[in-house]
Amino acid sequence: MFAVVLIALTLSLLIMFVVVVFAFLDVAFGPQRVYDGGRIKQDWQPPLIHDDELFAWAADVARSNVRRRLPHQGGVKTARNIATDIYAGTTYAIESAPHKPKRDSEHDCSSCRHQMIAVTPPEALAVVETICTKHPGDVNRIRNQAIENAKRVADMDLTQYQAAKIVCPLLCDGNTCAANGMRPIHCRGWFPLPDRQNEVGSSSEDAGTIDAHAHTVGQGAENGLASELDERGLDGNRYELNSALAVAFDTPNAAELWANGEPVFERCKPHDTIRAT
Repeated sequence: MFAVVLIALTLSLLIMFVVVVFAFLDVAFGPQRVYDGGRIKQDWQPPLIHDDELFAWAADVARSNVRRRLPHQGGVKTARNIATDIYAGTTYAIESAPHKPKRDSEHDCSSCRHQMIAVTPPEALAVVETICTKHPGDVNRIRNQAIENAKRVADMDLTQYQAAKIVCPLLCDGNTCAANGMRPIHCRGWFPLPDRQNEVGSSSEDAGTIDAHAHTVGQGAENGLASELDERGLDGNRYELNSALAVAFDTPNAAELWANGEPVFERCKPHDTIRAT
């Protein structure tokens, strides 16, 4: 009898241990996990398509990534985790192009430094969080330049913006981005190519010849992110980078307010040049 009780007690303890372990794993690595490399590779492996089909594919994958996050997220982590997922996926899809062209270099900002950059609210919030956390010494410089730029470009269209040679507040020495891996989706499709193939139509002297696959994936992911946020009742509008950064820097609890559906960025300069699916 004692042996039976001992076996039952042992099994009970073992079951409790397994339950605790799985509960811990669910908290640590479940829906709130910031980055899942296996899922990124599974979701964002680009198929053998291009142009409008590739754009629509990237938009659909981005939408599904947002849907996966939002039921489990809330508060200040929402913006960062959504942005992290989309950024990791977009980068993987760009780097895993079925017919990857030869590039002059990895991404730097020399090819798009004077473009008007679009960001959605979670992207702006993620950039500001990254700067404040990883580059606290640069916060004042970036914030002040963003505010100054935002005032200067408030009434400019895309052509006027480009002609004015506005310098991105995130630009560092060596044409690198202060936001590092959290740079906006809009920036991720700009890769210089050594030849004149796959050119995206642009008259910018800085844009040059651009990787069409990377550009299309970036546009599609940006569209999917924006449209899914709108459908979920969150602000998914695309805003000009400087004005969005200024708001994100200067609005207390901006990430939490946005995640609760507040129109934190409503006075920012709109950027609405991306095509629709």
